[in-house]
Amino acid sequence: MNKILIKNDLFDIANRLKSIDEGYVVYFNKETEKYEVHNTKQRGNTLAFVVPYNQLDVRTIAYARYCRVERAKEVLRQMELHNLKLEQQKASEIKNKLLANV
Repeated sequence: MNKILIKNDLFDIANRLKSIDEGYVVYFNKETEKYEVHNTKQRGNTLAFVVPYNQLDVRTIAYARYCRVERAKEVLRQMELHNLKLEQQKASEIKNKLLANV
């Protein structure tokens, strides 16, 4: 197996994640060299998320809360707003370039 179960860590993140969801367990994936949070309450693929940081710290707790299913609508709304702003910014840049060349 290419994953190591993390039961104890410096900042007790593996245990603190259980306050968010009792099913959360942390593994270190030796192949990808990333931490993964799995939810043992899920059937089939238990991967909840890959920790986007190189170490387990309080950011992992914040990220776990951010990624919760209960927040899915809000997260999607934020992503859509961000993408809309990027599209508007790109359109404005193109317009400014075209006007500069006239």
